[in-house]
Amino acid sequence: MNIQLQNIVPVSEARIKLNEMVNQTKPNNPYIISKSGKPKVVLIDVGEYDELLKLKAKQELAALTIQARKDFTDFLQARGLNLNKLTDDEAEAILVNEYLA
Repeated sequence: MNIQLQNIVPVSEARIKLNEMVNQTKPNNPYIISKSGKPKVVLIDVGEYDELLKLKAKQELAALTIQARKDFTDFLQARGLNLNKLTDDEAEAILVNEYLA
């Protein structure tokens, strides 16, 4: 995403131009509002914001999945088992017996 220079606005200017900025905000056309010369907040299209939230949720789920697989592999190794040699039914039975028993 390329930020246009005119879309970097100090907070003092943003107060005056907020209505105009809201009307001009669309996908791939965000505004960066700065305070004391440093980027502080971003004004983005709500659809684009929703997409960012979905992407973040997918990344978090992927990270949790990777961690769960690692933890389960470690759990099995501590018991002398190998996840790659278990069938799905065997792995499920181990999980059910360990966590639901």
